[in-house]
Amino acid sequence: MTRKSRFTDRQVKGMVKEYREGSTIRDLAVAFECSTPTVIRLLHEGGLKKLRTKGRREKHDYSKPTTQTKHDIKYQRALKAQAKAERAKAKAKKAASKPAKKAPRKSVKTDSFNAKKKARIAKAKAAMAKVKADKPKTSQKKSKKATKPRAKKATKKAA
Repeated sequence: MTRKSRFTDRQVKGMVKEYREGSTIRDLAVAFECSTPTVIRLLHEGGLKKLRTKGRREKHDYSKPTTQTKHDIKYQRALKAQAKAERAKAKAKKAASKPAKKAPRKSVKTDSFNAKKKARIAKAKAAMAKVKADKPKTSQKKSKKATKPRAKKATKKAA
């Protein structure tokens, strides 16, 4: 004993027609208030053998028979490749016609500048050495102050 379907043959045919016109399975499930597996089962019962799939493949219109041959597909791919090559060639030509950008100018430091810089550094080091030499050396270490431990405050306990 099989269970009677909630959908009539007329509703199933309408579902198949809407699917062929481009509605998604999810849209049909919402419209007919049922789950997506139920819609898929009813579409198969209604005569559809292949359903649309998501992914990278091109979408196929299942309402029309396929008339495209392998030769047509190869021809279309060749046209796309040719158009891509032409775009790349035009881009290269455009880039070649533009004047080249000048490299940013670097500041050139001369030898005299470097010599002056070295002299300043040597003078500063000599001054620091002189200050260190004039400073008296102390051999005594600073002693830490002895701290007394704090006495704990006596708390009264309630008896």
